[in-house]
Amino acid sequence: MRKSIIISLFFVLVLLSGCANGITTLKIKDEVLNVEISADAFTRTRGLSGRESLCENCAMVFIFGQESKYSFWMKDMNFPLDILYIKGDEIVEIFKNVQVLDDMNEIMEVFPNKKADKVLELNAGWCDAHDVQVGDKIEL
Repeated sequence: MRKSIIISLFFVLVLLSGCANGITTLKIKDEVLNVEISADAFTRTRGLSGRESLCENCAMVFIFGQESKYSFWMKDMNFPLDILYIKGDEIVEIFKNVQVLDDMNEIMEVFPNKKADKVLELNAGWCDAHDVQVGDKIEL
């Protein structure tokens, strides 16, 4: 009995390890987003892959320990995204309406020109709908 409980707990922990590292809110201008935090290698690799959709004011923020030019790809994605690169509390670069596949029918990849320590993924069109611009500040 004890062995089966330990094995069951082990599998629960393995399943939970695939979840995001937490949920919080992030503010851009006057808009408040519910964001899933991705701060480890596993959740960064998985990101939003495999999901059918993202709620209107939901996003995922990838938090890195240092500034760099972090590339992202759309592997196993089912919907396009706006991808924001953030340094400190300032948006330094925006890729709007990033499609899953490029013109050659290959998985789309994003290569930033600016260093960032955070990357925010939102539904495509969110930045235009809320007039989000490079230089805008965020509150996390």
